[in-house]
Amino acid sequence: MGKTTSNGNRADGNTQRLSMSDLLILIILTACCLGLTGLVWAQGSSRPSPPSEERWARSQRLATALDHPEGVVSDGKNVYVVTGGFQVGDNAIRRLPLVGGRADKIADSGAVTTGVIATDGAWVYWGGMSSGKALAVPATGGTALPDRETSLRAVPVAGGSTVVLASLAARPAAIAIDDAYVYVTTSSRKVEQGEIVRVPKGGGTATRVVWGFAGISGLAVDSNGLYFTTPEGLYKTGKDGGTPTLILTGLRKAIHLTADRDFFYFYGEQSGGKWDLFKLAKTGGQPIRIAVGVHSNMDIALSDSSVYFFQETRATYAGQITVYALRRVAKSGGEVETIDVGEIPSGRLAVVEDYVLFTDINTVYRVRK
Repeated sequence: MGKTTSNGNRADGNTQRLSMSDLLILIILTACCLGLTGLVWAQGSSRPSPPSEERWARSQRLATALDHPEGVVSDGKNVYVVTGGFQVGDNAIRRLPLVGGRADKIADSGAVTTGVIATDGAWVYWGGMSSGKALAVPATGGTALPDRETSLRAVPVAGGSTVVLASLAARPAAIAIDDAYVYVTTSSRKVEQGEIVRVPKGGGTATRVVWGFAGISGLAVDSNGLYFTTPEGLYKTGKDGGTPTLILTGLRKAIHLTADRDFFYFYGEQSGGKWDLFKLAKTGGQPIRIAVGVHSNMDIALSDSSVYFFQETRATYAGQITVYALRRVAKSGGEVETIDVGEIPSGRLAVVEDYVLFTDINTVYRVRK
């Protein structure tokens, strides 16, 4: 029998107990919903906000579905990109129009590609590590490639047989070109494997002009000499060789060198493992910092007025993917501007005409500079 409440109404005991159960369930469900809402909010706040941080949303895709494209260059008409980088893969040089289109293979690499590439408008040059395949042939007066060694290779821009210009002591790290020669540097922690080799364009006798430097990472050439970076700083030597002179010290490291007529541009390591972008007048003086917090493993590229580089922005998806920004700063310094934002860039950059070219895990991009 039910009992009478203080207001005269009857309340059945079973009904009261059911209401208490419902209340308890309601409380639990409410707490779960609030927790789930907070989790979704927290996860959403760490993700890029579309469309501003969509994968390279401002850039045009010139070619897609490529096998790990890395180094990219252009002669103003066509874009040349090196692909592969694995023992089993599309280790090749591909050409496509600057306006976009089919990426035609102009050469099988004949080796595992190392990501560096350059062109003088007649030849495309790149670094390779022999895979044991007999695809490469020695250039006239050049050096035949022993099995499993590294090399500087070339192919005419119209396509054809891969030629080996020079065998190298270690992995090719940077290529520079002047009117007559191609220069390539090797990167190794071993002093005896750090060298710069010079070879005539299109083939000829390869000459070692610099050797005995561990950690060479950058290379530039002009009418006055040859320049390279190591953990000790920035060096200059004659294009025919000679004893290199250290022209910049004081920074903990100097890497990824590029240059225009008047200045060098490079990354310098600061305290705490941070890297900044510097320029140094070719006439001497002190280096000038023009950007901070750069990604030191990625390229620097120049236009007439600006310097282009990558920076990490933040990690997304529980830290599994990192968002990068392609950025620009005036050569004179000033505000750093973001050109585009995305994921998984190779770090390779080139500037041609009105565009910056870069690559990611499977795509070649073009964006207004």
